[in-house]
Amino acid sequence: MFSVILRGGRMSEPPVVTVEQGQLQGRVANTPSGKGYYSFQGIPYAKPPLGSLRFKAPQPIEPWDGVRDATSEGNVSAQIDPIFAKQYVGDENCLFLNVYTPSIDGAFLPVMVYIHGGAFKYGSGNTDMYGPDYLVEKDVVVVTINYRLGVLGFLSLDTPEVPGNAGMKDVMLALRWVKENIQNFGGNSGNLTVFGESAGGSASSLVTASPMSKDLINRAIIQSGTALFDWSFQKKPVENARNLAKSLGCEGESVEEILDFLSATSAKEIVEAHERMESLDDLNPNAFVLVVEKEFLGVDAVINEPFINLLTSGRVAHVPIMIGSTTLEYASEKQPDDLQFFIPQDLNIEKNSDEALAIAEKIKELYFKESQPGVESSHVFHQLISDKFINIDTHRYVQYLVQSTNVPIYFYKFDYVGELNISSKAPRSLGLKHPMHLDDLGYLFKNDFQVIITTDIYEKVPENMTKITDKETGVSECVTDDAPKIVDDAPLITNDAPKITDNAPEITNDAPKPTNAAPEITDAAPKITNDVQKLVSNYQKEIEMPHVNGNGIDKPKPRTSNEIKMASSNGAPADVIRANDPPEDDLPKNIGVNKFDT
Repeated sequence: MFSVILRGGRMSEPPVVTVEQGQLQGRVANTPSGKGYYSFQGIPYAKPPLGSLRFKAPQPIEPWDGVRDATSEGNVSAQIDPIFAKQYVGDENCLFLNVYTPSIDGAFLPVMVYIHGGAFKYGSGNTDMYGPDYLVEKDVVVVTINYRLGVLGFLSLDTPEVPGNAGMKDVMLALRWVKENIQNFGGNSGNLTVFGESAGGSASSLVTASPMSKDLINRAIIQSGTALFDWSFQKKPVENARNLAKSLGCEGESVEEILDFLSATSAKEIVEAHERMESLDDLNPNAFVLVVEKEFLGVDAVINEPFINLLTSGRVAHVPIMIGSTTLEYASEKQPDDLQFFIPQDLNIEKNSDEALAIAEKIKELYFKESQPGVESSHVFHQLISDKFINIDTHRYVQYLVQSTNVPIYFYKFDYVGELNISSKAPRSLGLKHPMHLDDLGYLFKNDFQVIITTDIYEKVPENMTKITDKETGVSECVTDDAPKIVDDAPLITNDAPKITDNAPEITNDAPKPTNAAPEITDAAPKITNDVQKLVSNYQKEIEMPHVNGNGIDKPKPRTSNEIKMASSNGAPADVIRANDPPEDDLPKNIGVNKFDT
């Protein structure tokens, strides 16, 4: 039995906990409202991935003697600072996590483990972006993770030695460490929610489907990202590795020569070369991200077949999933001249082919109507780029899960513009009046983009801000404190995703009448999915999911009206159908939307 030591019994005293590897001393911190909590930072969860461990799967951390200091954050992964310095920062020795808890005295609190975004190339779980204050206010234990990024985390040579996904394996090992130790920080290891945004959302969705994470999580929240996204997986990992090595002066061609060369090259040189590296294919811009690993005897893989196969065959953890996005994910001052840029990568269409040009013309027709792409149609372009990078595959992800599983699914749309939105504070803000990519994070995490909340501001804003946090973090309460609601309540089938708006800053919906109309994930349903992809017959067959409709994979068994009524704990009428119990005829069209009561 591991112990928790609370010196003097007062929160003002430095806390010490005992985990499997030894003792950790943290510190006492306070939220802007003055609530105290315990902070344990820079906790190593794996051996430093240095020397012969570079590019390899992480190894469990060894025990230490004495009390280890856990009062400051660990190194971030080696990377180029994407926002401010634009210079090399971080270190290869980066496998650390942070734990923030309101209580360490056997409180058995819900746990939320956050996987940061940043295109698998940038970022960290540290407090410059992910301060735990708002969530610990809700009596949640918050864990944030640093993992290897870029080449150091996602080089794949398709060999047993370097199969790829080392950074994702870091995440899996961190989750296992949390599962085994979080009870010593006042957490409930049986109530663990993994959540993440953008690339972190992609990683979170993969966690729900990977055999490596079996039994590690109880819920998942996927924000503005899934592993279905074009940019989530490498298409030509060995070619990417060879191009990178050549750019650094490697003359060898074999994977063995590439590995030897990159193993002898400094992390700084590798990271800077990756930053300079330009894709040879405009439609495949991400060189070092996730990869479908080849199968090797005795080598554990995060994933060794296409992610879509796992979804369409229902091979995902049977845990409640909340997924959503912001109203307008992306905007850009620069508009590409060539609309071929927006052709989904998984169509495998050759650039400038007759088919590619026809699809580009169809995109133009659907989005821009009679006008030409340009300044006057910039709002249309913003919608197009948001559909391309986020909305389409969010829509597909939900469709596939509803069709092939009984997993409880909850969809949200973040549509609130307020003081804590990040996009308006970021450099080169376009001043748009819609929430964008990252904006929902401002209401989950305290971060350096926000105006420093003084006592005066806190008294003026956070009554509203706290309300926002209560509901926008259906993200925290709905899948932690109110977990039984997700499992037992009867979410509604509806076209209207619950929204957080300026007029009603809470996740809610007005219980509209159930409908069989296909749900719209954006104000204008993603047009590429619904229209353009019909030009490609193979892809359209995938969208129609014939293999789910009768070629060896059973649909979820619909429940009777009485069963539906009995399953509802909020008094929903029997004719309100559960998200995952749709009538068979309407199966591809129904998405569950949760109603959160105040």
